Amino acid sequence: MWRLYSRKLSVLTSGSWLTAERAKLYPLAFLTVSAIIFLASMLAGHGNLDVFGRPIGTDFARFWTASWFVLVGNPAGAYDLIQHHDATTMFFGKEVGYSTWFYPPTALLIVAPLGLLPYGISLFAWLAVTMVAYVATIRKLIPRPEAIIPILGFPAVFINVGHGQNAFLSAAIVGAGLLLSDRRPIAAGVILGCLSYKPQLAPMLVVVVIARRDWRMALGATLSIAAQAVTVLVALGSLARRDPNEPGLLPCRVHSFYRGLAGLWVLLSMLELVQHVDLNYLKQLTAETLYLNTG
Repeated sequence: MWRLYSRKLSVLTSGSWLTAERAKLYPLAFLTVSAIIFLASMLAGHGNLDVFGRPIGTDFARFWTASWFVLVGNPAGAYDLIQHHDATTMFFGKEVGYSTWFYPPTALLIVAPLGLLPYGISLFAWLAVTMVAYVATIRKLIPRPEAIIPILGFPAVFINVGHGQNAFLSAAIVGAGLLLSDRRPIAAGVILGCLSYKPQLAPMLVVVVIARRDWRMALGATLSIAAQAVTVLVALGSLARRDPNEPGLLPCRVHSFYRGLAGLWVLLSMLELVQHVDLNYLKQLTAETLYLNTG
């Protein structure tokens, strides 16, 4: 029994079973089955809900709802759990979950146009555009005609399509940055800096920059992130209002939620804090605290 097990294990680990024909067949089979499952789930659903009663594209519901908040002039509402939940429930006619927005404000600039289209069309356009970017980038890295099937049949492709996620965009950004890293390191850094919309990937880029010891890439990424921060401040900060009837302030309040590897969220509202804190009260509170601690 042990010899039989060892023999099978050795065949598996040797890789002799993976012939060129099988390497082409397996991705094609996986791609075909994945496409059938995805289409069946959509056709068996109702409206924008799949057969399980979840939004088609699941996570895309967050993107589309966040876009709606931007388009109606309330970008901060995307970060409000109650507002986001109510909006998602209103759009889908039932409580479906997916009512949180974990991304920093720079991501709102990316998803902002999505709400201009109906949900289903917007999901299709999002996946189509980002998939084209993903395929074009990977084809540059693997310039072989027969690579297209494995590129599309990669299991993560089906997962990304099923959840309407942004992995195609992230892969395209990383791939494009790496392709330019030798010839135009500053431009590569600028492109890689666009991953600021997904800051949990930042440690990976830090490792790349340190390994290459090309600080021009770091400079490009820094300039890119700074430009995005200024853009989001100008574009979305002017939409923030304490009251819908008040003129827009620049900014009235800037919500910056960041999710790192440990899932840490940070809220920066320093301008509003300075505007509303009573300095005399702070002085009195400080004096009383010192008196109680020393007395």
